Amino acid sequence: LSRVILSRIFHYYVFAILRLPVKDTQCGLKIFYKNDAREISKRVRVFDWTFDISMIFHAMRLGLTPREIGIRWKDSKGSKLKITKTVPQMFLTVIGIWARDRYDKSQFFRVALDKIDRNLLNHSRKQE
Repeated sequence: LSRVILSRIFHYYVFAILRLPVKDTQCGLKIFYKNDAREISKRVRVFDWTFDISMIFHAMRLGLTPREIGIRWKDSKGSKLKITKTVPQMFLTVIGIWARDRYDKSQFFRVALDKIDRNLLNHSRKQE
């Protein structure tokens, strides 16, 4: 039950910060044309549980429109998601995606955001 509640809260948080009109950013397959995928991958800077959000966000910034197709999901035991460690990181990373998009033209913010990106990348590698 707590996972469902956290998922809903996170969905509304992502929508409020990034304005992604997607019901479920985490579950499902993301398919892109090769050239679009190359352009998106140049912009994606996170490689943790928010990778999907970053892909969708940057795809939309390139003018692409996401299309959702419903699937049936069955939750399985043994998830690698550690709620107490991962969820706070996900919330912070969403803010990072927004900040990088908004302030990337500023040299001061770019240096600070690059440092944050490196720290988050190192942190996510340690969790693997």
